[in-house]
Amino acid sequence: PYLTVILIVINLVIFFGLYFSGLLGEVVNRYGMRPAEILKGENLYTLFTSMFLHGGFDHILFNMIGLFFIGLPFENEVGTKKFITIYFISGISAALLFSFYNFGETYLIGASGAIFGILGAFAACCPFKRVFVPVPMFIMFFMRIPVIVLALLYAGLETFYTLLGAPDGVAHSAHLGGFIAGVFMYPFIKRKVEARTDININDLEELI
Repeated sequence: PYLTVILIVINLVIFFGLYFSGLLGEVVNRYGMRPAEILKGENLYTLFTSMFLHGGFDHILFNMIGLFFIGLPFENEVGTKKFITIYFISGISAALLFSFYNFGETYLIGASGAIFGILGAFAACCPFKRVFVPVPMFIMFFMRIPVIVLALLYAGLETFYTLLGAPDGVAHSAHLGGFIAGVFMYPFIKRKVEARTDININDLEELI
């Protein structure tokens, strides 16, 4: 699953390149997605460019950790072509829902909408597949849990925060939009997974 690694590297290079060059604020202001512009049909390219911009170390760190632990096993499960299709469609869907939900002078950046889409699609495709996730307590340790448990936990939290309108600067509606897009792409994934698990009984009999 090389594409997940490529996406992580690209995001890290863009963030640190902009940060150390002092251009982060300028580029975010130019290529971040603004709902007011999208609803007018302006600067639609920012639906794409905003997915590769992050506002700080915490933002890039948590997004890339999520992409690593969810993206790698999911890409391995469905293949690179379907992975990248779901990734970008979910990211764009996240930005669109955020635009319809937010009408003020704000903007959206980050890969989290696309990552939530991957999580939603993974849960719909292989709900009981177990994945490793980091759990920061007094020390960092890892748990191996079914994808559906992780998906329901995060989807529930994002729904709660979206309805609450939590003023924490986090685009919860975008996370929810990406997650929903990923879930609804399940039929698109299903054919691939079923094709990979198809077994020719005659070949097995000859082998035996």
